Amino acid sequence: MDIFPNLSDWSLSRKLVFLIMLSSTICLLLGFSALFASSLRSSQNESLQQLSGISEILAENAQAALVFDDRNEARRMLESLQGHREIDSAWLLDANGNALAAWSRHGAAKPAPADYQVEALQTRSELWSRSADLYRPITRDGERVGYLLLHADLSESWNNHLIDLETGLVVAALSLLVIYVLAIRLQGVISQPIRNVADTARTIASEKTYELRVPQHTNDEIGELIMAFNHMLSEIQDRDESLLRHQDRLEREVGKRTAELAKTHDELALAAKISSLGYWEYNVLTSEFTFNDQYYSLHSTTAQEVGGYRLSYEDFARRFVHPEDAHRISDHIQLELDSREADFVVETEVRTLNADGNIRWMRIRFKSLNDEQGFKFKLTGVSQDITEKKRSEETIWKQANFDPLTALPNRRMFQDRLEHEIKKSNRDGSPLALMFIDLDKFKEVNDTLGHDKGDILLADAAQRIAACVRESDTVARLGGDEFTVILPELNDPTCIERIAQAIIDTLVAPFKIGGDTAYVSASIGITLYPDDAANLEILMSNADQAMYASKSAGRNRYSYFTHSLQEAALKRMHLINDLRGALSGNQFRLHYHPIVEMASGSIHKAEALIRWQHPTRGLINPVEFVMLAEESGMIVEIGDWVFRQAAVQVQRLRETHHSEFQISVNKSPIQFRNDDRYFQEWLPHLQQLGLPGECISIEITEGLLLDATDNVQAKLLDLRDAGIQVALDDFGTGYSSLSYLKKFDIDYIKIDRSFVRNLTATSDDMALCEAIIVMAHKLGLKVIAEGIETATQRHLLAAAGCDYGQGHFFSHPLPAHEFEAMLKTSTYCA
Repeated sequence: MDIFPNLSDWSLSRKLVFLIMLSSTICLLLGFSALFASSLRSSQNESLQQLSGISEILAENAQAALVFDDRNEARRMLESLQGHREIDSAWLLDANGNALAAWSRHGAAKPAPADYQVEALQTRSELWSRSADLYRPITRDGERVGYLLLHADLSESWNNHLIDLETGLVVAALSLLVIYVLAIRLQGVISQPIRNVADTARTIASEKTYELRVPQHTNDEIGELIMAFNHMLSEIQDRDESLLRHQDRLEREVGKRTAELAKTHDELALAAKISSLGYWEYNVLTSEFTFNDQYYSLHSTTAQEVGGYRLSYEDFARRFVHPEDAHRISDHIQLELDSREADFVVETEVRTLNADGNIRWMRIRFKSLNDEQGFKFKLTGVSQDITEKKRSEETIWKQANFDPLTALPNRRMFQDRLEHEIKKSNRDGSPLALMFIDLDKFKEVNDTLGHDKGDILLADAAQRIAACVRESDTVARLGGDEFTVILPELNDPTCIERIAQAIIDTLVAPFKIGGDTAYVSASIGITLYPDDAANLEILMSNADQAMYASKSAGRNRYSYFTHSLQEAALKRMHLINDLRGALSGNQFRLHYHPIVEMASGSIHKAEALIRWQHPTRGLINPVEFVMLAEESGMIVEIGDWVFRQAAVQVQRLRETHHSEFQISVNKSPIQFRNDDRYFQEWLPHLQQLGLPGECISIEITEGLLLDATDNVQAKLLDLRDAGIQVALDDFGTGYSSLSYLKKFDIDYIKIDRSFVRNLTATSDDMALCEAIIVMAHKLGLKVIAEGIETATQRHLLAAAGCDYGQGHFFSHPLPAHEFEAMLKTSTYCA
């Protein structure tokens, strides 16, 4: 009987799996056997080493018991082996072999072995043995005094190894299972390519399909076999195709000739229809056009509706050509007929008329055909509908050059037209004017009514402006609420002012927007060319400066550009640039203007006034830079700096001068509208300094209350809740509406200096001051009079019941150290 089966009858895949499993099984068995034996030996050695260590300790401790023949101590010492589970029995013998003590884990101890006498430590155990014996002689000062015998039971260790062996066999079985799965996979990798070769060969033999190839996935020996097989197929295919090429050559030649003969008029018509091209011919001798169906289709008609495929030139022009472009057709036909160039092609774009009257754009291309004598007897051409392309180009052009909201020219078109008018002015010497128009108060309309209604107002304003100018003038929108007007060919310069005033008058009229009514006005800047500027950029800059001059003068007016405006604009630009670095450069200072209690003459209030110590221009008055700071938005950071400096100063004055000292800080409307982050930090800042809200008073203007939004009102309420008092500055110069005093929590009214400047006992200003004081007291408000410069003014206001006074009569605004010194030395008696 053979050990191995007959492998020659097996398939290659089955042989591979069998050999892999056989070799793996042998390797696993050998490996586990060696591992088990090694583990068993290692465990046995460890047990013997442990016995040796225990015996060494016992031998050391047993010397005294042997010398003094102390059996009790010897028995107690052997009984201590109870904790060592592997030791089964122990004997302690004297030098003569008499048992001093014996111990057994199972009760009565057996007699000691007879071969106990050994010269040195001796262990006795076999690899497959489940027990071990240890004999150790005991010596004292070189003299043998006895023997220690230990018998160990290693069954428990053996059992553990048998469990490990069982676990190993299970792991081996699982490993063989994994190896089997991998072997199945491996035999597929090896045998599948060979099977593919065999299948491909059978397919080619039966179907004669030589273009088949066996996929090659590897570069090993099997891959080389597949490569050689495929190469052989390529050689066979090349020879087969070579024979087929000779056979097909005549068929291709016949097909080619047939295809050339098949290019008929119907095929050309189909190509024209697919390409949306209309074909036509023009007979030079008879002046007649011949069209195909696609040409008529482009014009929404048919040959039957028109009267046939042939039309005279006159009928063609009347039916299909836009009247303004009829001459273009005849001119281009003549151009082609007069041309001496070979293959000269004429191309043009014309407007044509459809049968329904709609206008279409066509691109026409045509060339001439010559007879044998060189005479041009026919023109052949195509027409292509480019209407949608023209519309797209027009839309793109409008989007690039016109404002979508107002339909006015945008900045790009405006600059093109202005440049054109400047060149025209240079040619004919006629002057032109340029207007810049900015809508006053438009931002308030956007903020209150919303951007949608703001857009409606802008569109209406554009129509109003356009209605005020001449047809030759250009109105454009630069963006936002800014418009421009170009007035060319100014034969009568007085028309500039008439147009400007007409624009102002029409824009000041109310705008009806849905159910709302909005009001704006216009600030207009006017500049002339070539009187004020030599190029477009300077001309636009001049108009912009003149427009800002109108705004500065009070809005709702027009101003002409002057060179002083240019100088002021340059100065303004430099000042703004310097202002940007003033805060970081520590160039600002605070001066304090005392506010005197009129009844007692005491000072426990002051107004903080900012000053700019410019590094080159010296001390700059706030009138020169505060408005610039507001326009540029820098007022927000500057105002925050003023508040924090004033808070530190009032803390010092409350400690050194008066426990209820108060400093007033001016707050711009810009801060109320935009300063959210800094405003929220003010109250926590006061709390960090240990200051109550009453230590600071905020001064605002009437204009803020007039345009008070929900955000502004909320901030005023936050100030009231924090205890910060509010003073209404420059009272009497604005709208002076009592409803504001009732609606908002105002603590102080400051009478403007214009009422105090010329104050006498019998003047109208005195009557106004008395009325303001009485009204304020009735409303529970305190009154502060500004601009007191004489003792008479002081006495008149005190007699009228004014609560506080402020002005140069008491003191000029002083730096902090001078102000503190003044408080220590000066008093003003009632």
